[in-house]
Amino acid sequence: KALNDVNSTLNYGARTFSSLTSNPKHFPKVATVVLLSSGLIGLGLMEIVTTKRENNFQNVYRGETNNDERMSEDESIVRAMIENAKSSSPLENLENAAMAQKNFMLIPFDDKVTNEKRDRKFIEKISHRSKEIRNQNDNSE
Repeated sequence: KALNDVNSTLNYGARTFSSLTSNPKHFPKVATVVLLSSGLIGLGLMEIVTTKRENNFQNVYRGETNNDERMSEDESIVRAMIENAKSSSPLENLENAAMAQKNFMLIPFDDKVTNEKRDRKFIEKISHRSKEIRNQNDNSE
């Protein structure tokens, strides 16, 4: 009986909506309500997603992670690079950023790209520190 009540209510709502949209007198009002309500719902959902992303980014930047998740290699590399950037001079940071762009983002750890001794040393330093960070995170869980 409850299922029949729900079904009849839905049918009534669909018939009412259909009759309102097919009536030239009411169509502009119905279209406006539909557009405004869907826009407001979309805006509300976008705000929720944006807020969650910002909170997640702030937590990751501060070094807080979900204890249920194991830290990824990429996250530990980024943290190692942030630590390195905080302890380096502005000129070193620019040089490291250009080198990291070349090595990590374009062709990861390609020997043809990282043939310079300085680049290899930086990569090894970041790689070693990221392993330490992952190990610390694994031990703290």
